[in-house]
Amino acid sequence: MNKEKFLKLKINTIKCRDCERNLDIKNFAYNTIHEDNTGICRSCQWIKLHNDKIEELKKEYSENLIIDLIRYIYESDEADLRYFANLYRVDIKTIIDINSFLKIGNKKIIVKDICEYCGKDAEYPPSAYFTTRHHYCSHECY
Repeated sequence: MNKEKFLKLKINTIKCRDCERNLDIKNFAYNTIHEDNTGICRSCQWIKLHNDKIEELKKEYSENLIIDLIRYIYESDEADLRYFANLYRVDIKTIIDINSFLKIGNKKIIVKDICEYCGKDAEYPPSAYFTTRHHYCSHECY
């Protein structure tokens, strides 16, 4: 499908041909949508292109955890790895390690924590979460 047709679509959800899920249209690139309003979602595209990374991770972690993390990152506007870790009852370090191995780019990925001074939410990039000893929400609380 070309971009003009994509922008004129009057539907909000499209069925992914790979995972067979009905997803919001924002989870598809316009060039992966077919005339029958089915397509391949961004997470399934990523999984196909990086299957070697998934195979490597499957030696240590379950495939469902890996695939669900990829889908969570691609289908969230702001992927909070702590929320995902709590949801799957997995250590946050494990999730950050999987995420850093996958190297998914162009998505906002954060780890939310509580400010040690005022108690508000503090956001950290996964790469800085364990290197920061104390977590603060702003420079004023530091």
